[in-house]
Amino acid sequence: MNGNDPSLVHCRNYHIGCREPDPGLQQAGRTNMAGYFFLDMREISNGPALEEYRSRVRETVDKFDGEYLIVGGKSEVVEGKWEPVFPVLLRFPTLEASRKWYDSEEYKELKELRLGATSGNAVFFESEINEFVTE
Repeated sequence: MNGNDPSLVHCRNYHIGCREPDPGLQQAGRTNMAGYFFLDMREISNGPALEEYRSRVRETVDKFDGEYLIVGGKSEVVEGKWEPVFPVLLRFPTLEASRKWYDSEEYKELKELRLGATSGNAVFFESEINEFVTE
């Protein structure tokens, strides 16, 4: 990979620090960017409430065309100091779809249930991963 390759500049700029997608990608019609919701549950304070959440949440994710990519599992940190406890990664067709799910009436009660039963960190991501990998 040549560090001076101009086709890689937008990827470097976008994935390392930029908050908005490259306008050049949008002008070229390359706007197929998935939205992701990443949650790392750090502590559980109410197991029965979390079980209720788990039994009902998939239906809301499915309604917004989301899919589970990661639900827990063993992790190995190879760089940095981050130590995930129970990671959950959801992918939606777009960032807007992931936000609509998160803010939806369908998820509202469940979100409150989860927030009352666990503590952790959650973030949204938007990614043009296919573009990044193929160029």
